[in-house]
Amino acid sequence: MKKVRLLAWLLSLVMLTTACPAFAEALEVELPAGEAVEALEDGALDLEAGAVDLDMGEDLSVELSEDDRTAEAAVDGEAANGTASGELSGHHQSQDGYDNDALFMGYVDMLFGKSDSLGLRPNGWVGDRFTGPVADAYNYLLKQVEKVAAGALTDTRITFPSSVLPTDADVQAAFNSMDSIIDALVLDCPYHLFWYDKTRGAWYGTRNGALSIQLVVATEYAVDTYTTDAAKIKSAHTAATRAKNVVKKYAGVSDYQKLCGYRDFICDAVSYNDDAAARASTPYGNPWQLIWAFDGDPSTNIVCEGYSKAFQYLCDLSDFAGDIHCHIAEGYVHDFSGSGPHMWNIVTMEDGRNYHTDITFVDSGMSTAFLCGAETTDIKNTYKVDNSVFYELDDECVRIYPASTLKLSASDYTPGQAAAPKSVKLKKGGTTLKKGQKLSLKRGKSLSLRAVVSPANAQTTLTWKSSYSLVTVKDGKVTVSKKAKAGKKAKITVTTANGESAYIYIVVK
Repeated sequence: MKKVRLLAWLLSLVMLTTACPAFAEALEVELPAGEAVEALEDGALDLEAGAVDLDMGEDLSVELSEDDRTAEAAVDGEAANGTASGELSGHHQSQDGYDNDALFMGYVDMLFGKSDSLGLRPNGWVGDRFTGPVADAYNYLLKQVEKVAAGALTDTRITFPSSVLPTDADVQAAFNSMDSIIDALVLDCPYHLFWYDKTRGAWYGTRNGALSIQLVVATEYAVDTYTTDAAKIKSAHTAATRAKNVVKKYAGVSDYQKLCGYRDFICDAVSYNDDAAARASTPYGNPWQLIWAFDGDPSTNIVCEGYSKAFQYLCDLSDFAGDIHCHIAEGYVHDFSGSGPHMWNIVTMEDGRNYHTDITFVDSGMSTAFLCGAETTDIKNTYKVDNSVFYELDDECVRIYPASTLKLSASDYTPGQAAAPKSVKLKKGGTTLKKGQKLSLKRGKSLSLRAVVSPANAQTTLTWKSSYSLVTVKDGKVTVSKKAKAGKKAKITVTTANGESAYIYIVVK
């Protein structure tokens, strides 16, 4: 167990007990034998006399998570993540519902041009792997961090309502998976968590049968540890608007040209922030985020985490013709200049293969580190690029991503080659529809579907079919007859020339 994890928890405990004396009396969890006491005896934590009384007898014990998922080393010299877990039975404020619906929906529209944020996920989000109550907890927490990023919610102490986790078993399942939920959000939300200080982490536990979490706010956006400054939060929204404009600029070009354009934009907009990376005293904040990549200020620069988040965010905002996903990878890089913690991207292209992409290294002159292949090595979770640079994935990446995402192509990506269709998916607007998904449509109304064939350079004819004669489909346009029976379900199928297919259901309203 890492000492920094213990410190983060105990510091949170001091703040909570100082703010609410009843908390210390009510807290009831377990302490791994000797670890907290050893940290105190070593002088790692100095508790001011009289500030809080920690009785190590029957009334108080502390349980720290044994999962050192990001405590090994944070990116570019940042401190380790201090996520801790335990049984919370003191003061904790619930944050159900929007503080400002109009502000939140305006924010989502600004980012995406649409109003259903949960329906706008790029295909391939880590959180999409969750099921049951864990998925419910992930979706609820995603909604809350979006509201914080919108400036509609300033208190980052969040309680999951019974409508989300209705049973004790649901609460326990979400509690047991909370580390994974937080990790997934960090990987899935390059923009929405710009205000979150992951190096100081999150504290979570249960109180009166409900699960609660407290997310530490980065100094640049904080009023206090768990409260954001709404004015500073809103000032960051300009970055989202500028990112959206970058995507619009490349909307009419091929997928490959989009990715090249995003790469070039980031490299032109920023340089590597050597000072932030080198100084351990630099607080975790904007140099590690994507905000400064889109602020239009050449004097504000970022480290590798900012580069990779900026690239992923532009990909997330894009409507690719092919089935393209961008992921953040974290671990260590080893080359002739030395070794250190690092963050980069893995991009799944329309050919179904994964390619290594490191915009930080591209900006430093290694142009080959873009959509390139990788050579496997005998070293665990390590691959080699350009015959000289070794990338080592940390245990967290290996744990949270499916093995298929981390398996890289042995050769570089080659654009423009014709191929046979490998898969087809249906989209409605910018949203990819799951196979068998149900959509409601009123009688007399129409909607348009689009078939996305992978790889993007595949050549094929498409055949559309409806299982119900009063719900017709032609070239993706679905129309429900006024004579159709309410509640009737029509299966809409699209099939490629070589038999690849996708389907959804239209339910008549």
